Amino acid sequence: MKKRIVFIIILVFLKSGIAFPQEENNNIFGFTIGFTEYQVKEKVLNNIRHRGMFFSGGLFYEKIKEFSYQKFELYMIYNKLKSRYDPDKATTAVNLSLNYMYAKKVKDIKDDFCFFLGGVIGLDSYVSFYDNWDDSHGYWLTSYYLGLDAILTYQTSDKSSLFIEFNTPVVALISRPPERILYKMDNPGFSSAIKKLHENLRLTSMHQHFVLNINLGYTFQYFNKFKQSIFWRFMYLDNNMTYSKKINILIHTLGTSFRF
Repeated sequence: MKKRIVFIIILVFLKSGIAFPQEENNNIFGFTIGFTEYQVKEKVLNNIRHRGMFFSGGLFYEKIKEFSYQKFELYMIYNKLKSRYDPDKATTAVNLSLNYMYAKKVKDIKDDFCFFLGGVIGLDSYVSFYDNWDDSHGYWLTSYYLGLDAILTYQTSDKSSLFIEFNTPVVALISRPPERILYKMDNPGFSSAIKKLHENLRLTSMHQHFVLNINLGYTFQYFNKFKQSIFWRFMYLDNNMTYSKKINILIHTLGTSFRF
């Protein structure tokens, strides 16, 4: 029953994008490079904060119209983390994010301000390995989600603009490790690892899985077919599934996007 509900929500979300009037397209491909600070408290393991800084990157495709905005994005973060008990960075964290956003212009607030409102659908996977604490297990949060997306833009000139974007999941299918991991060794095979990352998938909402994403940036153009953005991204995650323990993740990224 839960899977049917999710399927209906996704179908309505995708259908809504087809019904809007067609306008002239502005298709943009690009890639992103960032410098990311990653912090995590994984309470299935312990209550210690692990943190680190490293480079991150991604690819995206945008379809911009006068009254609507679409974006496909793939983004990956890899980081070596440390805590006050393991200063040699013995912990590894990986975050893979894949999402699709669709937003429609709600209104022009003023001549240079535009507000877009829509939805986001995607996958987030957070995986950590704590070598100094437990060298036999991976710890994860897998999330298939459907949520809200809002964008406010300000056109500073003909070739530059400021933007701020908010999005948050409303419903999500979540997989987490159990509260107690009983076995010392895991099957190291690839298929077994993928299966484990999707164990105990449960449908939930913001009361158990709260995520806030904020993206603030400035876009400018100095060639006819080339634009660049400078941005700051903030992500806060608080998850507390009943069969697992709480996990908190905080991510800051300062980076730039090249748009063609």
